[in-house]
Amino acid sequence: FKICFEQRKMEQVQQALNGNFDGLMLLISKVLGYAIVLGATIVKVPQILKIVNAKNSEGVSLLAQFQELFVYTCGLSYNLVLGFPFSTYGEQCFLTLQSTIIIYLMLLYNKQTKYIPVFFVVFGVAFALLANGKRVSPLKKEHKMGRFEQ
Repeated sequence: FKICFEQRKMEQVQQALNGNFDGLMLLISKVLGYAIVLGATIVKVPQILKIVNAKNSEGVSLLAQFQELFVYTCGLSYNLVLGFPFSTYGEQCFLTLQSTIIIYLMLLYNKQTKYIPVFFVVFGVAFALLANGKRVSPLKKEHKMGRFEQ
């Protein structure tokens, strides 16, 4: 428990085990959040294995994969910049990684290997800029009650 929770959260969990409903709800929320993250680690593995075994990506849209990667990257960056708990966005880390692997395999098996370094450089720079949060987002790290200050 100490790995996942701060000291204040640990006190709430201990209260939950002693009958405090708010602490119990926190514990359930954290457990479910990490269960979703754990499940996300294998979401795209069957698709990756199918592409690897067939050595082609027929039937998979490269444009759709780029769109998915964009969505996952934006969500991941947003949560990183605002410092939300990993249990609330961790699945986006694994989905981003898996989408990156699928795009790499698609470029590899479609004999477009010259675009692989370009893809990784562009993706790396875009992610670094988004995750930095200084130039992309004018929001401060104040996210209590959904209110942001500029």
